[in-house]
Amino acid sequence: IKYILVNGQDDDGLDQDLGFRGWIQYAIVRTGTANGNRSMETDGNGDNFDATPYSEPILMNVTLLGNEGKTSVDSTGALHREGYRGHIYRSIITDDTVAGGAYRNGCLDVDDAKPSELQYRDVIFNCSPDNLHAPDD
Repeated sequence: IKYILVNGQDDDGLDQDLGFRGWIQYAIVRTGTANGNRSMETDGNGDNFDATPYSEPILMNVTLLGNEGKTSVDSTGALHREGYRGHIYRSIITDDTVAGGAYRNGCLDVDDAKPSELQYRDVIFNCSPDNLHAPDD
């Protein structure tokens, strides 16, 4: 995927799971004021975190803009879980400071990802109240 704009999605903006190994470059995702919950939700395989093929995409030049999202769920910039092994480079995860929107759960939530395989390089995080959803992330 190259050059994509996702604005006010109903669920997740960039949803990756079950062995996705593609490339995403030049993406902008903006969660809505009353819709959407995660700008990026990533999973491996919920039944077996080591099942192949792994979800191991490469994302570059991605901008995730936070907002309140659906009232029934808490919005988050990126959620990684279930053995996800993605590589995220030269990107920004931030509250939408121009329009005044903010993620409720911060920029990043890592649950059950492969920490030795998940890579973030040259990424800016700017969310309140915290950049990370939980202290153990």
